Amino acid sequence: MSRELTFEDVVNPTPEEMTAWAYAPEAQPPVSQDWDIIATRPAFGSLFLTLTADRKCPHRRFFLCCLYLLAGDAVRTRFQTMPEAS
Repeated sequence: MSRELTFEDVVNPTPEEMTAWAYAPEAQPPVSQDWDIIATRPAFGSLFLTLTADRKCPHRRFFLCCLYLLAGDAVRTRFQTMPEAS
């Protein structure tokens, strides 16, 4: 029997909640649409990179999409949302 994953606040997930969801193979996004956009924030960049790089993470493609969102937003805003790597 699998434990149902819950988020205290779906639009403001914690890193711990995101990690638990990442490693739950049967878990579905907690909202039906645009959760990648809702969950993506610069503060999660290193977490998303770690999860994307882990071949054992069932949702690694989701986090790769989140990294693309972060990169696209940084370029679109001319690095106002995230600092440009030097």
